[in-house]
Amino acid sequence: MPNGDDAAHEIVVPVYTTNDEIEARMIQELLRNHGIESTINAETAPGLFPMKTGDLAKQDILVLESEVERAMEIISEVTGSEATGMTGEA
Repeated sequence: MPNGDDAAHEIVVPVYTTNDEIEARMIQELLRNHGIESTINAETAPGLFPMKTGDLAKQDILVLESEVERAMEIISEVTGSEATGMTGEA
């Protein structure tokens, strides 16, 4: 994991996208358990709309650029598919 100064100069990159807020939180926790910090970028604030569909439901998991490869390996092990990094949608 980069130290604080290095992390401050890195960009964040999406590694997984889903329309399911619970799935996004589970992936985020999985990454955290492997020492990878992440953030979720959602199209709308959590709980703003009770029934989110389409683009309003989009949840991107973002990690530091230096952690992308490792994060995608971890995600693909759990999802059972090749992690192209950009979709959890069926």
